[in-house]
Amino acid sequence: MNTSVLSFLLGAHLLPRCAVFVILGVLGCAAAAHADDPSPTGNPYDIDWNTIDGGGDMSSNGPLVLEGTIGQHDAGVEMQGAGFSLVGGYWPLDGADLCLADINQDGTLDFFDYLDFVAAFSEQLPPADFNYDGNIDFFDYLDFVAAFSNGC
Repeated sequence: MNTSVLSFLLGAHLLPRCAVFVILGVLGCAAAAHADDPSPTGNPYDIDWNTIDGGGDMSSNGPLVLEGTIGQHDAGVEMQGAGFSLVGGYWPLDGADLCLADINQDGTLDFFDYLDFVAAFSEQLPPADFNYDGNIDFFDYLDFVAAFSNGC
């Protein structure tokens, strides 16, 4: 990495110092692992592009919270090679059943979820966009009531 780029990232506080050292450490380990590779071209596998997502931090703005993990690959087109494929994306759920009507995510569907939805709906907050169409309207309320009535 160019030292001026590194200085810029550290100076502008775009990356915490520990994230930069982790990234440099990972790159150094990867280079050392292939230092004794006798083939002139190295590994036959190739990915056209890649990123190392510096993360491991949390950003929030009001009710929205975003958490990142270093090394999480980006969502994108599936890349394939001889007998393998790489698909970017988001962290999958761990097999737990998702209960959308459990608005407060306490694991129990109860009247508090209804109250939390009504509060979010009246304040036009993102959790009230229950059908994820980008609008908070009566259809969200109807969909929430249907999901709430069906239970989890």
